[in-house]
Amino acid sequence: MNAGSTVAVILAAGKGTRMKSTRPKPLHEVAGRPLLQFALDLCEEVGLGPLTLVYDAEFPELAEAAGEDVRGVVQPRDGYGTGHAVRAAVAKMPEGPEATVVLYADTPLLRPATLTYLTKLRERRGAAMAVLSAKVDDPGRYGRIVRGSDAQVTAIVEAHLATPEEQTIDEINTGVMVFDTAWLRENVGKLKPDPEKEELLLTDLVALALAEGRGVECLTLADAEEGMGCDDRAGLAEAERRLRGRKIVELMESGVRIEDPAATYVDLDVQIGSDTLVRPGCHLRAATFIGVDCEIGPNAQIADSVVGDGCKVNAAVVENSRLEDGADVGPFSHVRAGSVLGQQVHVGTHSELKNARLGERTMMGHFGYLGDAELGADVNVGAGAVTCNFDGKDKHRTIVGDRAFVGSGSMLIAPVEIGAGAYVGAGAVVTRDVAAGEVVYGVPAKARPPESE
Repeated sequence: MNAGSTVAVILAAGKGTRMKSTRPKPLHEVAGRPLLQFALDLCEEVGLGPLTLVYDAEFPELAEAAGEDVRGVVQPRDGYGTGHAVRAAVAKMPEGPEATVVLYADTPLLRPATLTYLTKLRERRGAAMAVLSAKVDDPGRYGRIVRGSDAQVTAIVEAHLATPEEQTIDEINTGVMVFDTAWLRENVGKLKPDPEKEELLLTDLVALALAEGRGVECLTLADAEEGMGCDDRAGLAEAERRLRGRKIVELMESGVRIEDPAATYVDLDVQIGSDTLVRPGCHLRAATFIGVDCEIGPNAQIADSVVGDGCKVNAAVVENSRLEDGADVGPFSHVRAGSVLGQQVHVGTHSELKNARLGERTMMGHFGYLGDAELGADVNVGAGAVTCNFDGKDKHRTIVGDRAFVGSGSMLIAPVEIGAGAYVGAGAVVTRDVAAGEVVYGVPAKARPPESE
């Protein structure tokens, strides 16, 4: 598809009242992405552009979320309905594109191949428009696809205008349409308000096209779930379930072992290497990357982090951090933002790190806190050791050299530096720098006196 030959209009001006939220519906997240992002990504994958976003003036954040490359159009206050929104968009669109795709900002399950096929179908048949339909058990509030005796589309009737007989039709309009742009420009201004809601309905263009002898094509989804919109919280949950299922199948096909797919929650932007085992109860979120041959879980939470090859994360939380090859964490520990665990680092149970860097092979077995700290290689951190990094106003760093030993229950009062090979005795409160190789203990920590001859 040539760039610029097909443009797209994304409709995002609905109030989304069924969400019962102050946040605009297109910014609600599913599988780690805002609903709007699915429409933007779909257009990019199919090769549509430029894009026009129609939004409500009450939610300028939608235009900001769409980005500078998307033309934002505020739906005018002089009318309502999909036809009115598209008319506003067309008025701002550049001349030249052959076709215009109309999408909604709440259909995250739509696949690029489907949209490409629909666009090509209209082009191949030279039709004024092509619509995407689906057959469902409960058509509910969706418009019905009405077909004639030859199975051709004769009308799209909105649910509130449908006759009792039309209400029984199980083929619905998903709202996704492709238009001959020149024909759309000429005819969208001819739409009249519907008699009940006084809205301009884009679906009325079917009647205008047929009256002119122009074709109306229809592609019926083989999998009706693709056309599902997210109108409320239940819709979000269902879309999340389906997208998560797709992602997990994709991972398993690439060589990842998911022990219990129904109890594993993986966002769409997560990447996992082959031969990694993901145990039940894991939540892997945002742009997390996990290497090969890892063991994750059970009950691990990892968000926006990089986990190297051969790592283990057991019932722990890792956020905005990096674990290098062979590191292991947990159970019941928390690696907070800005932390880096070097190769073969061990962080055991009930420990917390924040903005801390641990050199290779450093050990922190259990029950400790390292905040704003930098530890070298082969450091041993005893149980209950704490870096006291906050003085009530500012944060301060603690630096620990290679091969140092930090005893159980010790407190390092930052800013402070422990030299390479130094030894801090159990229960010590360190208020000054400790030289390389020095042994200190007590409260406050003092150097061990030389042994008598």
